[in-house]
Amino acid sequence: MSSYLLCKHTVAERPRIQSLRIEVEDVDEPPAFVNGPVPFLTVVPLETPVGFHVYKFVARDEGGDGDDDVEYRLINTEPSGMFTVDTSAGVVRTAVRQYKEGQTYRVLVQAIDKTPSDNTTKQVSEVAKLEILAGDRPPQFLQQHYTVSLPEDSLVDYR
Repeated sequence: MSSYLLCKHTVAERPRIQSLRIEVEDVDEPPAFVNGPVPFLTVVPLETPVGFHVYKFVARDEGGDGDDDVEYRLINTEPSGMFTVDTSAGVVRTAVRQYKEGQTYRVLVQAIDKTPSDNTTKQVSEVAKLEILAGDRPPQFLQQHYTVSLPEDSLVDYR
């Protein structure tokens, strides 16, 4: 908590100074996911070992401590039991060996601040939704447009 002192000087028949102390309480914001773009998309091979790394959620507590000391909580998988989420690392892993080609699976996760500045409240992020396609998916780009310049006399490497 920070405090500030505001002094007001009045000029009248009887000059006086009034003091006003302002205390500002830091509002601890919940963690936010920094992955992008939204919606979160990934693919899973049709046949894979249990525990195969599919995706990694990353959340930070920018409004609070400014750290990445968060806990990841699995809310749900659709269908149920298809994936697991590592609570400390945010890694999504396979929970079964086979996935149906073309089917989209969903994983819903929340990030919880492990070091809140106010221990009486729990700082929980919005629910992040990851869509996982079994099989192949076209590339996902971060921007709508990209610009590249290449000098006309550039050498081309044909290895």
